[in-house]
Amino acid sequence: MFNEIAKKVDISVYFKSDASEQEILQIKNRLLLLSDEVKSIDYVSKEMALEIFKADHQDDEFYLKAIEEAKENPFLPHLNIYSDNPSYYGKVSDFLKEPAMEDMVASISYEQPKNKQAIIRLSEITKTVKTVGVAVVVFLGFLIIIVTSNIIKLTFIILKDEIGTMKLVGASNWFIRVPFMVQTFFYGLFAVFIVDIFSGASLYFLSGRVLRWFSNFNFFAYFVNNFFIIFIFQLVFVVLFGLVSALLAMRKHLKI
Repeated sequence: MFNEIAKKVDISVYFKSDASEQEILQIKNRLLLLSDEVKSIDYVSKEMALEIFKADHQDDEFYLKAIEEAKENPFLPHLNIYSDNPSYYGKVSDFLKEPAMEDMVASISYEQPKNKQAIIRLSEITKTVKTVGVAVVVFLGFLIIIVTSNIIKLTFIILKDEIGTMKLVGASNWFIRVPFMVQTFFYGLFAVFIVDIFSGASLYFLSGRVLRWFSNFNFFAYFVNNFFIIFIFQLVFVVLFGLVSALLAMRKHLKI
């Protein structure tokens, strides 16, 4: 998810009007070879920038009239640079400040205080959330094992006489295990449904408030579009940990 947010963040490098297209494309190639962190770079010429501006303001007569009255194209050629790792933009900016390129570069969007602060903030949030996410997954894994083990233990205590009778008449341990495993699966399925319903409702009501914090990334739309993948991942995680803990608990109580 945060990779999708990162893809919406980019930096733009504006070149002076006398910089040739060949020189700009050479810099583009050098940036692409700089590191695998640079995923893609779009070159936008002065003419393309003008057409994009007209398309974006086609209903605004004030801007269109101002452009028509201008004697020269006011836009500068530029490169839009994309990376999945926002923290790498600082290195790209430093690279573009080298003497060989400094004379051609007019400005770098990353160097604007607000842009730089926003990118650094996004990078810090991404790292923090990933770290917390790993910790939460580990914690939930242990929690599932503990809860499931206690439920199995309690069930075995309640059904102690019935299970003892089943073993006396020759029932195999797997014959006794299967109902508990099926029960664990449906508990996990039910839990995932409840969590997803709550998560979907929360994202629906909160997405509008957090859009401006995450580059207009729509969490609810992402959740809906990737629901099947998210649901399968959750189900596998919950059921896998549940079955493992159930088997461990049953192994102890069946004295295998």
